[in-house]
Amino acid sequence: MSRARKNAPQPPKPTELDLVADEPAPKPRAFRGYFLVGDAPPEHQIGKPHLWLTPDRSTTMHTANLLMRLAGYSFDDFMRVFPHRTNLFPIPARRWACSGKAQAEAIKRQAATCEASGVVVVGQEIAAHFGLKSWPFLTWNGDGIRPVAIIPHPSGRSAYWKEPEAKERADRFFRGLLESVNKPEEVFE
Repeated sequence: MSRARKNAPQPPKPTELDLVADEPAPKPRAFRGYFLVGDAPPEHQIGKPHLWLTPDRSTTMHTANLLMRLAGYSFDDFMRVFPHRTNLFPIPARRWACSGKAQAEAIKRQAATCEASGVVVVGQEIAAHFGLKSWPFLTWNGDGIRPVAIIPHPSGRSAYWKEPEAKERADRFFRGLLESVNKPEEVFE
């Protein structure tokens, strides 16, 4: 045995209390919100991932503020439904230079690690990197590590928002997300 291994700290020996495990461990809370994924941050948020897809309560019409307004959420509702937020690409120019498939897989694994109930992807361009280019908006795809749903980009570029029933379908989808956050035990029992 080398000197370094011999002098390395040893784990503590179990005590009598540690060995008594007759009581079951408390059941972990099953719900951890949803993971929201956008395309790339605006210029002023590059290098500041804690700001990505976070509403700022201003009238600036960036993705998070538009999405919060479309969903009819308060700031607190938005943060409760989407406690996990990221962009597929950390720099806007990179989104055209490389494939995001590996990053999309990493995001799904991260969603599983933080026990998010699903991944909500903003826009079809980003959905393509998740392998869901032709998947319909506002429906869950359960194949893979975590279920993924696509929401139309709230910027208004999507033709989806021009459909007469679009707002009603989106309202049902966003209401369902909020209800699952407010009643996690009913959703996952």
